[in-house]
Amino acid sequence: MRILLVENHETFARVVAGAFLRNHEVTIHTMVMEAQHEFDVGGFDVVMVDYDLADFKGSELIKYIRKSGYEIPIIGISAREEGNDLLLAAGASEICNKMNFDRIGEILTKLGLE
Repeated sequence: MRILLVENHETFARVVAGAFLRNHEVTIHTMVMEAQHEFDVGGFDVVMVDYDLADFKGSELIKYIRKSGYEIPIIGISAREEGNDLLLAAGASEICNKMNFDRIGEILTKLGLE
């Protein structure tokens, strides 16, 4: 499975990719603009996006994807409940709080991805 992981904390992103997503192809970006370009190139099965990013909020990426007509599963991964609520409101399919990232496999299964 190809995963677009949009997370501005590079250490967290590398740990997540290595510990929880190691059986998948993970592309990491730290900014919304980079992620939009990467998404447009295509081929991802799921997008995981944090709320607080360096250039914009993750909700902007979700809105961009949804307005483009894509039905791809999007998982919000903020550590803050407020951020997760805003990611859901923007169109995220599911939420996986960073403090409970060990649940990511369960969420991927729920979305029919594993």
